[in-house]
Amino acid sequence: RAEAGKQLNPPVSARQIQEYIKIAKLFVPGFEHFRKCPNAPIKEIHIPVLQKIREYVIKTNSLIQARVMIAEEYGTRKN
Repeated sequence: RAEAGKQLNPPVSARQIQEYIKIAKLFVPGFEHFRKCPNAPIKEIHIPVLQKIREYVIKTNSLIQARVMIAEEYGTRKN
């Protein structure tokens, strides 16, 4: 997680990456496996979505608002 955090611009901590994954696994296709296996490895294909969440957090200065923006972009929660 720390390594993935370093790939974002600006870099974030492993704890922050985990918060971004919590958002992504609710709405973004390709993150479903994090629901069953929270410690699944982060792959290169996940980085662009995590970066997008990072940019929304910076833009809104709010993790909650970033979650709303991701929900609007990708649709409602996938079950």
